[in-house]
Amino acid sequence: METGIRATDGSPWPWTLTPINLTKATFYRTLAKLKARGLVSAVVCGARFTRFEINLDWRPEAGVPSAIDALSFQAEELFA
Repeated sequence: METGIRATDGSPWPWTLTPINLTKATFYRTLAKLKARGLVSAVVCGARFTRFEINLDWRPEAGVPSAIDALSFQAEELFA
């Protein structure tokens, strides 16, 4: 993830996995903090695959809408 994976299949997209421009240590520290706060979860799905899931209902503090609440509010405003 740190350096990315370039596409070699002739697809129009240059990257299979875009580089995240973080060192491994920084990435894993950040991931551990996000997991501890309940924002993301990482599910190991085999020897070489981990699925990351984002908790869209996560609220960073009281009174702050979740991503889903914010989108719902914007949709109501658009179609009102």
